Amino acid sequence: SQIWPVWEQAKQFFDKCDADGSGKIRKCEVYNVLKQFKTHAEAIQFMAEVFKFDKDADGEISWEEFKTAIEQSG
Repeated sequence: SQIWPVWEQAKQFFDKCDADGSGKIRKCEVYNVLKQFKTHAEAIQFMAEVFKFDKDADGEISWEEFKTAIEQSG
């Protein structure tokens, strides 16, 4: 199945962003990873899409919220 590599890559990205190992990612953590290979505008757009799924509005995205964001974005 082709979906497994997508989840594996998503988890690797999530773990790379989770610099403090909290199990949640903050905007600054995501931006620090994205800025290595995306423009500022692309990074901001990506974060806006992902952080729409911050259901508890704590300013952080859990792995479950991140997976939902990926599923919803198609």
